Amino acid sequence: MAVEEQTQYNAGWVLDVGVTNEVGQRLTIPNRTITKLGFWLYKQGTPALTITYQIRHSVDNSLIYEQVACNQDDLTADPQYIEIELDTPQELNEAVVLNAEASYGASGQCCRIMNIDSDVKADECLTRSQVEVWTDFSTYDLAYRYTYEEPPAPAAGGGPAALVAAGII
Repeated sequence: MAVEEQTQYNAGWVLDVGVTNEVGQRLTIPNRTITKLGFWLYKQGTPALTITYQIRHSVDNSLIYEQVACNQDDLTADPQYIEIELDTPQELNEAVVLNAEASYGASGQCCRIMNIDSDVKADECLTRSQVEVWTDFSTYDLAYRYTYEEPPAPAAGGGPAALVAAGII
């Protein structure tokens, strides 16, 4: 297993159903099977909410995968890393959005997801959905981590020459 991550943060972006209920990182995942996904979260006030992690196609933001990550009882007032192991690992080789979605939230009663107000990772950016309209913030990056498996390397001596030598083709 290997890890891809951006763990720097200095602020928390609000997950609030009335304003912004989905915040994520737009990035490209090159031929990997994602097995775990996590973000740094904290609660503000005492919200009654459920946080769901999602993977979306970057092109149209259609849903690839989602899984409940936690509820308000799992969150503290300080940022903490909340990770899920995907029930169904996802084989990806495309531009995606890794995001968190809040089922409920209100001003002062919400969840915040940690980000940094600088462009830490080239060709990646924070994105958010506000009333189902996605907006990218090219000078911000979300704090995230995913664990993945790479496809196995071809066996030594394989390929077309080995197939010819074996009389298969």
